[in-house]
Amino acid sequence: MGFFIGIIFSAMRNFLFEARARGKAIAVVYIEGVIGDSERVVRKIRRVEKDDNFRALVLRINSPGGLVAPTWEIYTAIRELREIKPVVASIETIGTSGGYYVASAADKIIVTPGTITGSIGVIIRTLNLKKIFDRLGVKNVVIKSGKMKDTLASYREMTPEEKRYLRKIVHQMYERFLKDVAVGRGMNVRDIKPYADGRVITGEDAVRIGLVDEIGTFRDAVEEAKRLAGLKEEVPVIPLVERPSFVQRLLHSLSGKTLEDVINVISTGGMPGRYFAYLSPEFIIGGGGR
Repeated sequence: MGFFIGIIFSAMRNFLFEARARGKAIAVVYIEGVIGDSERVVRKIRRVEKDDNFRALVLRINSPGGLVAPTWEIYTAIRELREIKPVVASIETIGTSGGYYVASAADKIIVTPGTITGSIGVIIRTLNLKKIFDRLGVKNVVIKSGKMKDTLASYREMTPEEKRYLRKIVHQMYERFLKDVAVGRGMNVRDIKPYADGRVITGEDAVRIGLVDEIGTFRDAVEEAKRLAGLKEEVPVIPLVERPSFVQRLLHSLSGKTLEDVINVISTGGMPGRYFAYLSPEFIIGGGGR
């Protein structure tokens, strides 16, 4: 009996969450950690774009940046959404390099006084382990199709030609970075360039030089998104969160529980009720963010 009660309870809970999301809502998408791929974030942004219930998007950013290609894809998706719905970026602790890149695509950027942002620049690096290899008697045998194929090899010195080649790539990416930030912020490249030498900038300084808009909290970012969307009434704030795997949910549920607790959960239908929920690829959690 408990098993079926648990299933019914879960179905009702999902229905209530979906009901809250109907009509008007603010979506929240989190961009956290090193940006290594764009698929998950872009998928959420596209969802906000297509769903008429979502009237605006708040990006909650805590990222030091990452790879160029996925960062640019996220930036582009935000710019496209911005043409349809308001987007506000809220940078908490860090939003540097690619983290700032994606934030610059938003209508507005809100930071804390202690936020670290900026670090506009591009870097390519490798390790030169030639002396260590020589000391250990390690010899690399390389067969390559062209002279530039092992440009970043750690087992030898880089040639002057390779350094020129890499500088050209870095410069090209850097110019794209500058141009995109300028477009997103509605600024001239010449006004950004003095601060685009890789330096990090505090939230207060970023406001002063125009790289971000104002000091505030996540709640302030939500309120600004509501204002830009023309919403005067209270509306749900819906974080779009990836569905945890069955194993992750199971381990989370069982963490800190005794064997007696586990038996009690199973016997009362709590576990089936919990784990038959959230059948879609993503689930919605109501509330005002973290």
